[in-house]
Amino acid sequence: MSRSLDRLERCAKEIEIRYGVKTKVIQVDFSQDVYSYGRNVDKELEGMEIGTLINNVGMTYNTPEYFDRVTESVDFVNKMLNLNVTAVTMMTRAVLPGMLDRGKGVIVNVGSLASVEGWPFFSLYAATKAYMETLTLDLAREYGPRGIHFQYQCPGYVTTKIAKIKKSNLFVPTPNQYATRALNSIGLQQHTAVWTPQRFLVPVMQTIVFLFPGTYDMMITWLSRTFWLFAKKREMERDPVYSKNIKGSQLV
Repeated sequence: MSRSLDRLERCAKEIEIRYGVKTKVIQVDFSQDVYSYGRNVDKELEGMEIGTLINNVGMTYNTPEYFDRVTESVDFVNKMLNLNVTAVTMMTRAVLPGMLDRGKGVIVNVGSLASVEGWPFFSLYAATKAYMETLTLDLAREYGPRGIHFQYQCPGYVTTKIAKIKKSNLFVPTPNQYATRALNSIGLQQHTAVWTPQRFLVPVMQTIVFLFPGTYDMMITWLSRTFWLFAKKREMERDPVYSKNIKGSQLV
C-alpha cells in the first residue's frame, strides 16, 4: 500500500517472482483526508485475512526548523498529521477486528528515536512519533492478553531518501540491514531501536534525563541548534535562491 502505483506494481512483481507468492496492490494517498480510508482501504481489505500490519508511512522536515516557520504552511502541517498520526490510527482500526476474531496478529509501528526524549527543531515531527509510541504501547497492554502483538520501533538515522544520508556506518545502517534486524525483533521486543548501536542510545538518553535533566536539556538543545545551523548553511550553498531568501533573517 502506497501512493505511487508504478512503484507498488514493480515491488509486487519483484516479490511474486522472488518468493512465488501472490500480492495485492492498494493505491492510497495517506496524506489525504480521513474519509479516504472508508472508501478505499476498508473496501479493498474486506474479506482478507491480515495477519501482519507494518505501519511505515511517514514524513519529516526537509531541514531542521523552528516550529513557527514550519507551521506557516497549513498544508504541510495537515500532511504530517495525516501521514504520521491518522494513518497509523486508521490502519490499526481497519485490521484489528479481524485479528481479534482469530485471536492472533502482529502490528508493527515504525516511529523514530526522536520520540524517546524529544528533538528540538523537529518538534512537530517528534510529537507525532511520540503519539505513535504511546498508542502502540497502550494497545499492547490492552490486546496482548488477547493474542495481538504490538511493537514500536524507534530507529535513528538509516540511509534512506528521507534521511538524506547516502553512506552507512556503525551507527547508520542501510535499509536492508535495518529491515533484517527489524523482522528478527518482532515477537521478542515491544519497544526497540532495532539497530544495536542505536539501541544503546535509548537507555543512555533516559538515564541522563533521569539523573541530569537540566544538563540533558542544554545538551540536546545545543546539538539540535548546531545541526540546524549546519543544515541551513548547506542548503544555502546548494540553492542560491534559498540563500537569498534566508540570509540575514533566519540564521539567528
